[in-house]
Amino acid sequence: HPTTCYGFNFSCGEKWGKDLEDIYGILPKKATRVAPPKMSKLEYQLAYIIGYLDGDGSIGLRKIEDRLTPYIKVQSCSGNIIRWIQQILEKTFPYQRQSRKIIETKTESGKDFFIYSVAGLSAGIMLYYLRQVPYYKLDRKWGNQALWDNINELKNKNPYLFDLNLTFP
Repeated sequence: HPTTCYGFNFSCGEKWGKDLEDIYGILPKKATRVAPPKMSKLEYQLAYIIGYLDGDGSIGLRKIEDRLTPYIKVQSCSGNIIRWIQQILEKTFPYQRQSRKIIETKTESGKDFFIYSVAGLSAGIMLYYLRQVPYYKLDRKWGNQALWDNINELKNKNPYLFDLNLTFP
């Protein structure tokens, strides 16, 4: 089931354990306590979010009010990581009009999980720039030509909204 949270155990030395926690936010009982990564460079934060989308998220087109529109959705048992993703995305891509951005909490099998979703022009702007971040992306999620055609249409209709002066090496 797509909303079920799973866990795993592994053992490592103290130095590796400290590195896993300090650099990647991996700590005991990670499913509910995962902390946002400690990265200050925007490019790395966005690369982390891309990886998160590849693993525990989805992107694509959704029908809203009889038209297809881009969307982004991530979920986790950790509200901390979902709020961090929301904060980075909304600070980097501040356009708010005609968009739907929500965080919801759901409970399944007695465990809470958190969902952040964005749809509409805001999602299109976010995806347009996330696609430019020069790190690996899963083709089965990022290779949807209909999605990119839709986003290019949005960009052609609203070019000034896609002019954020963000560049990545």
